[in-house]
Amino acid sequence: MNIFRARPNFYHSVLRGSQAQLLFGEEMITRQLHFASWNFLFNQRFMAIMQENDRENMKRLQHFYRVGVLVMLRIPACGMKKPDPVLNGPFVIKTVFDNGNVLLDTGTTIYRVYTRRIFPC
Repeated sequence: MNIFRARPNFYHSVLRGSQAQLLFGEEMITRQLHFASWNFLFNQRFMAIMQENDRENMKRLQHFYRVGVLVMLRIPACGMKKPDPVLNGPFVIKTVFDNGNVLLDTGTTIYRVYTRRIFPC
């Protein structure tokens, strides 16, 4: 039966209805009509996403980098093999820019990298 492929027994907690109610507008077994307020459901889902983002962002630590601080540099994972190192460093911060970039002094070269690629030692 193709009717039960929509799984009428599962209830979506954010959208407040089963998949069959939201897809067909009625219950599959009892044939009761179900009217979904899509504007309300959109706002409720958006608020659930924002609440989850706030919960995750509370765990993050804010780092304020200064000149002369030692940091480690993450190496991008693309093209890496298993035994390759994940980090380089420690490097000294030479300059801090307003847009989130820093200049790292390696001794022979100077890298300009974004602050998400570095973390303090």
